[in-house]
Formats: sequence, C-alpha cells, structure tokens
Amino acid sequence: MKRILFSSFVALTCGGCVAPVMRSSLHAPRTPLQSAELWEAPTDLADRNLFDGPWGKDLAPDPHATFRFVSAKAIGVSPGFAVTDASGMEWSVKQGPEAKVEVVMSRVISAMGYHQPPVYYLGQWTISGGPSPGVQSEGRFRPKHVGLKDEGEWSWQENPFIGTRPYNGLRVLMLILNESDLKNSNNSLYTVKTSEDVAAHRWYVVRDIGTALGETGRLNPKRSDTGKFDRSGFIRGVKNGIVDFDYQGRHQELADHISPDDVRWMCDLLAKLSDGQWGDAFRAGGYDDVTATRFIARMKQKIAQGQALGQAAVAPVAPPTPIVAVPPVASDSQLLHKYVWSTLGVDGLLSTTISSGLDQWHESPPEWDLTTAGYARRFASEYAESAIGDIAKYGVARAFHHDPSFYRCECSGFARRLHHAVDSPFMARTRSGRRVLSAASLAGFLAGHMASASTWYPAPLGTRDGLKHAGLSLVSKIGVDVFKEFRPRRST
Repeated sequence: MKRILFSSFVALTCGGCVAPVMRSSLHAPRTPLQSAELWEAPTDLADRNLFDGPWGKDLAPDPHATFRFVSAKAIGVSPGFAVTDASGMEWSVKQGPEAKVEVVMSRVISAMGYHQPPVYYLGQWTISGGPSPGVQSEGRFRPKHVGLKDEGEWSWQENPFIGTRPYNGLRVLMLILNESDLKNSNNSLYTVKTSEDVAAHRWYVVRDIGTALGETGRLNPKRSDTGKFDRSGFIRGVKNGIVDFDYQGRHQELADHISPDDVRWMCDLLAKLSDGQWGDAFRAGGYDDVTATRFIARMKQKIAQGQALGQAAVAPVAPPTPIVAVPPVASDSQLLHKYVWSTLGVDGLLSTTISSGLDQWHESPPEWDLTTAGYARRFASEYAESAIGDIAKYGVARAFHHDPSFYRCECSGFARRLHHAVDSPFMARTRSGRRVLSAASLAGFLAGHMASASTWYPAPLGTRDGLKHAGLSLVSKIGVDVFKEFRPRRST
C-alpha cells in the first residue's frame, strides 16, 4: 500500500522537481546554415505583414467554403478537427480560446525571425459530416502543406542552439507572451522543400502555442485574458548576472540562465514593430481593437522593462515589478540552523500540534484511542516523522544546493501571497534565487512517512488511511506556512 501512496505522491508533485539538464546536441562548430534552422535575421522587419503572415493571403482558408469532416481531434485540451477543402487540402482546425492566441503568437514569433508553419483564423466556418455538421465557432486553421514534412518533436533542453543568442531570445519571447505550456511535444522539426530551386533544409519550430496572453501557471492557467495579462509580472530582479523572471509556468528551467543582454536583444527587436504591425497581428487572431490595445499596451511595458535592464535609475514599469535583490541560497551553517529550528523550534512544534490534532479528530490511526494518552502517541508519532523528514529534506537540499525553507513572498496582494504560502511546502530556491519544485521536500515527506509506516504504527496502513494521514500532514504544513506569511511583521 505504501508503494501506491508514495508513487501517487511522486506522480503528483515531482514532475520538474529536478530541472532537466540543458545541453547542446551539437558536436562540431555551428555553421550559418545550422543557425538558420532556428532563426534568420529579420532584416525586413519594418515591411513584414503581420496580418497575412509569412505565407501570405493566398494560402488562407476560404471563410465561405464548406469543409469536409475527416476526423475529430483526439489529444490536447482544445477541441478540433481534421478537415479537407474543395481542392483536397487537409487542414488541422483547433477551436476554443487557444485559436485566437495561436495565430497572434505565430505572427509575432515569425516577425522576430523564427520559422512558423502557415496558420490562419476564421471567426466562423462550416463543416459537412462528422458528429456536428453545420456552422462552427472560431477556429485556428493550419494546412498540411506539401512543402513541410513533420519529422517529429525537438527538445527545448537538448538541441543544437543551446547557449546561442537566438535560442535565449526565443525563451525571452515566450516569457513576454506568458506562454505556460512549453513542452517538447509542442515543438516540431520540419524538413522544408518549398520549391525545386531550393535544397531541402530543416526548421526547428515552436507551434501549438495557445496557452499564452493570460497568466502563467502549471495547472490550466487562464489564457487570452487581458486582466490576467495586465496583472502578470515580468522581471523580478537580476542575481549574479542572471535575470529572475516572474514566471509560474511549467518547465521552470526554460526561464533560467538568461542574461540581461539576451533580454535586451529580444526586446530591442520587438520594439521595432510599429503600432500598425502589432494591431495587424491581433486582427489576424480575430481580436477586437479594444482588447488588442490592452494586450499591446502591456506588451510594450514589458519590452520597455527589458530594454532598461542594466541601466541606472530606471523607474519600475507598471504593474509594479520592482527589481529586488534575490536572497542567496542558504549556506551549510544556515541550513543546519534552519533544520534545528524547523525540528526543535516553534515551527516544528506548531506543525506537529496541528497534524496530531487533525489525526486525533479523524481517529487516525483507529488503534490509538481518543484519550489524552492517544493524543500523546499521535503527537510523538508526528514529531518523530517531522524530525526524520527534516533530516532527509535538509540533507538532500545540501546536495542540490537548494534552500527548502519558507520565505515570505516578495509580492503584494492577498491572492498572490496566499498562493505563495500554499505552494511553499513543495518549493525550494536555487543558487540564483529561483523557486523550483523541491526534490528535498519530497524526500523529507517520503522518509518521515516510510519510517512511521514501517516501525511504530500499530498496523499496516490501508490505502485510504495512508492517503488520509499524508493529506493531514500536508494540510498542517500548509497551515503553518500560511500563518507565517500573514502574521504581522516585527517592527524594526
């Protein structure tokens, strides 16, 4: 049973606990042709058409046509279809809120010099056949172009461009646009053969980028939301020459090891887009002028903040995202002090009191009665679990050079501070001050519960009792961190 309990916990919390290693797949000097597989300098940026996109209007789907149903989309969170038009061209159609976002994202990405397949937006279209024939809601249309052969996905973490300015600039662009779902399965490696006069070559393409223009997050973040986008941060600070981003999306390693020069490079490119080009990009995605104006205004604020990196006496850009010094990760002696305080101090006693009280309330385990003696056994058990867990947690933290201890949020607003406190038991800080999912905290949780289950607990825990006990322990840890986040600060 314990294997089931801990396997479930690992599956829920450990995705991304230890960031994947970023490494180049190139084993020889990079050639200009290889560099062009990801990015080509947009020397004609001022003349680029962001409404029709790099493939032009001739390839766009006919809004008055009736498309024939081929199949329904089977993967992903957005509904969609594979359809064909009267000429036999096959189209991938994505519906839902990502339809608008993907077209805008594609227009901006291609304007910056990165390769994109043809994508277009229709606010309304018609399908014949399938489960729901007739007029359909908005959709993103991507043709199965004969000149583009999809060879599969490529990896953000291992590719020929690691460490190059265009690769780092692409990551910055994703952060500016608040793209949360930067998984490798959304990347495509194309073999490109658009004419007989041009040799076949490869494109590394970021596509299916619809989880953007809203908030960043790991679990179903809101996309295409001007309010969330307005309130989102961008840059929190710079530590040891590395920019600290206010980014909460998946794959946190993609927001790490980016220099101020990388940020300025991309922001300088974006700043060259005219108001008309920005407006065309959002019109291409079907946005009305009022909504587009709000998105563009916030985009320009982020661009200005990025351009200002490294300059002295730069005023903060709204919404307030002050450049603050990120506290360094704790030293070995500080980690030892934190371990002792967490185990023997007020924090440890408060967490143990809460969790043993919850166990008493839920009669867990049932073999220990509800008398004072029963509570004493639960308190001792929880305290021992906490002590063993802390030994494992701070031992692993030292090995990974992480600091898993609680820090108050360098933010304002009840919701943001509450979110920070609730996820703190699962987080740690790296050397650069970034918050990441914590392998140390997971190790501590597992060690404490394995020790109690295999030694002093009165009987083997069933799955239900084990999950309940683990859940109550987590609730107590979250409760303590919420208390620490909102308790009045000491006056100085």
